[in-house]
Order: sequence, then C-alpha cells, then structure tokens
Amino acid sequence: MAIVATEKGGEIACHGQTLNALSWKQVEGLSERFLVLNPYDRDAVPESVLKIEADNRDPSTHDPRQPYCVLISAKRYSLFLLDEFGTPVLLRNGVNNKEDRWSEHGLGHLLNPTDPESDDREWIAQVWLNIIRKANCKFCTGSSANSQLVRTPVYNNYAPAAPVGAHNVLARCFP
Repeated sequence: MAIVATEKGGEIACHGQTLNALSWKQVEGLSERFLVLNPYDRDAVPESVLKIEADNRDPSTHDPRQPYCVLISAKRYSLFLLDEFGTPVLLRNGVNNKEDRWSEHGLGHLLNPTDPESDDREWIAQVWLNIIRKANCKFCTGSSANSQLVRTPVYNNYAPAAPVGAHNVLARCFP
C-alpha cells in the first residue's frame, strides 16, 4: 500500500487525472491513529502498523523529503528523488538512502547487456532511470545517459528446460 502525499497536500496531476494528496502531517496523524490497532507486543513492535518508510526521510539529517515513484506493477517499481535541476536520482544504498529502491523483477534473471560475463547489476539501475525519464510526467528532465541499453538485447542467464541444443532466450531490457 502507498499513500500519495506531499509536504502541504492538495491536488496533484497524475497521467491526466487529479489526485488528492495528503499532507505529510496528515500521514503522520494517520500513522498515529493506527498505533492502537497494533496487535503485537509493544516491546517487540512499538511502531504503528501503518509504517512511514525511512525512504521518506534524509538518512543523514532525518528531515522529511519528497520521494517519487514509477510503478509498473506490484513488483516492478522504482523510487527516486529529484535533484536541484529536476533530474531524477535513484534512491541508492550508501548514497542517499539506506537501501537501493528499485526492483529487479523481470530483469534480475538477465545477463548484463554491456558485459554478459560481469556480475555487475548497475545496468538495471540505468534501465530504471531510462524508464523514469521516458515516463510522461512533470518530473521528466535530464538526458538519458545510457539510452543505448534500451536498444541492446540481453540474454537470459538460465537455459530453458528443453531438449539438448536449446539456446538462451533473447529478451529486451524493457518490459
């Protein structure tokens, strides 16, 4: 579950529709109201069952921040911030977050298209940046640094269970 919220709340445009976003203060109030519904031992689980994820706060200052999300399905999503120029920046472990916040679902089984012998998974982050930049949203700015990935075929890391001589499955970087 996700709650659409901005610092002050109010109407926001999303794919030609208008959504009514809650304010950050309203979300904190909802989380507090859910605290009484917590069925667990308070010593073991002291927080609300409506948890406000750490991604919503700067890991250094703990100040609230505005994350954005591109969501394709329940298991295909990426969270990101906008830098001072309005360019999307993925939430990355050790850079601006406590963990990487993009899914590998639908991509994780594929070999690195730029170097199939490499275990480097950075190409998946680059695919997500391309998806975010190509989305029809107000936050699309900046250039697509690795747009070549979109045209590069990638291969399945696992051979299908088939008769001898079966070849690896050819796939595209985009779902």
